[in-house]
Amino acid sequence: MACAGALLLLSCLSVYVNPAKAWLLVPLEILFWPLTLLNAFLLLWALLRRSKAAFIPLLALVPSFLVLGRFIQFGNSPVPEGDSLKILSYNVGRFRSCRETPDSRACMDSVFRFLRESDADIICLQEFYLPNDGHGVNEIVARKMRGWHPTSWTYTGRKGRFGNVILSRYEPVRKGYMDFDSSANLAVWADYRIDGRTLRVYNCHLESYNISPAGIANTVFGKDGNLEETGRRVRRSIRQRSQQVDRIFKDIYASPVESVICGDFNDSPLSYTYQKTTRGHRDCFREAGRGIGSSFPSRLPVIRLDYILPPESMEVCFYACPAVHYSDHRPVISEIRFADIRQ
Repeated sequence: MACAGALLLLSCLSVYVNPAKAWLLVPLEILFWPLTLLNAFLLLWALLRRSKAAFIPLLALVPSFLVLGRFIQFGNSPVPEGDSLKILSYNVGRFRSCRETPDSRACMDSVFRFLRESDADIICLQEFYLPNDGHGVNEIVARKMRGWHPTSWTYTGRKGRFGNVILSRYEPVRKGYMDFDSSANLAVWADYRIDGRTLRVYNCHLESYNISPAGIANTVFGKDGNLEETGRRVRRSIRQRSQQVDRIFKDIYASPVESVICGDFNDSPLSYTYQKTTRGHRDCFREAGRGIGSSFPSRLPVIRLDYILPPESMEVCFYACPAVHYSDHRPVISEIRFADIRQ
C-alpha cells in the first residue's frame, strides 16, 4: 500500500523534473491513471476493513485531484460573446491514416475539405506531406485554401517532403522556423497583426517515441525484438523532447511579442513538456473544454497529445476536439480573444 502511494506521488511530482536529467520518472507519468485507480481501490478496501492504513492511499490521491483538470473537464462557465480568433491545430499524419481511403491524395482532399469547412482564422498542421512531383506548399495552398497565407518549412526525403505548415487569413509580418538537432521534428512560427497587436503563433511538432504498437508487441513477444535498442530509442526521445521545448521557450523569452503555442507535443498533460509550455499560457481545453480531452488515436482516443495554448492576456471562448478520422490524431479547435476586447 505504501509502495503504491509513493509511486503515485512520484508520478504527480515528475512534471517538475526535466526528464533529460531523470528519464526514469517518465514511465510513472504514463502510469498515472493505473496508479490512481490502484490507490482508489486500496483506499476503499482499507475503509471497508476499517484499517488505519487508509490514510496512505488517501494522502497519495490528494495531488491526483489537483491535476485531474488536465485530463477531464466537467463544464466551464460561458464566455461573453464578442470578436474571437479561431485556431485549429491538426497532425495530419502525412495524409496516410485516412479512414475513408488509403490513397494519400484522396486523404489530402478530405483534410482540406474539413479545413475549409472549419473556417478557422489560423490553421497549424504537423506532418504535412507532399510527394516529389514538383508541386510546392504555396501552390497546393493557393489551389485548395484560397484566402489563407502559408508559412511552412519542410524536409526533403527520397519519397517526398514533410514538415509543418501554418495557414492564416492574416498575412505574416515575420516568420521563421526551428529545426531540432538530430531530429526530423521542428517548429514553425509567424507573427500576425491582429486587433492592433502583434501575436506570434508557434506550430510545434515535438519528438515522438517512434515506436508503433506492433513494434512494441514484437519487442516483447517476437523473436526479432531488441529490448535494449527500444530502451535506447525511448530514452533518446525523452531527452530530445525536453531539449526541444527548452529551445522553444528560449525563443519565446527572447521575443518582444506574446505567443500562442500550438501543435503535437507527443506528451501527456502530466509531463515536463506540458508543465513548461503552459508557463504564462492558458490551456484551451482546461478553460473551455468538456469531457475527456484525449486526441490520440483518433478512433479511440486515450491520451491528449495536441494542444492550443494562448497567452494569459487572452481568454478562451470555445474548445472542441471533433471526431474526424483523416489522421491518427484528432484535430483541436479553439476560439480565443484578447480579454479587453468586447463587441
